[in-house]
Amino acid sequence: MDKPNALLSGYHKMPIYFNNVHPDETPASDAILELINKFLYEESLSYKTQTDSVHHDIVEGYDGYTIEGKNNETALLTYDVAELLDQFILVFNITENPDGKDNLVRANEYGFDLNRDAAYQTQKESTALTTDLVKWQPV
Repeated sequence: MDKPNALLSGYHKMPIYFNNVHPDETPASDAILELINKFLYEESLSYKTQTDSVHHDIVEGYDGYTIEGKNNETALLTYDVAELLDQFILVFNITENPDGKDNLVRANEYGFDLNRDAAYQTQKESTALTTDLVKWQPV
């Protein structure tokens, strides 16, 4: 560690965990791989965010969350990769279910949907993910 007194002063890097639980949704794992590529080979990361949005916890007739923007106004946000890497620990789990990703199906090799197994932890992939999450305690 290059800042030995940093932990004593309360400074620590916050881990951010990237994971794809649905292996049949290939854009998610592809996006994680693309993000890794950007951290390796680019000096900055940019993306657009909606600036005129209002968050509603409850909308009549809708049982969830929504964001509304009147004019769909956006702003370009840019972050320096070196600064991000100084501030955060990035943990990448490209897919919780490599068997499902290989076969483009949601179930693992034993026919379990790992997203539904999170509570019961009957599959090795589920316990491995939980162990990793407990280890890193990400935001």
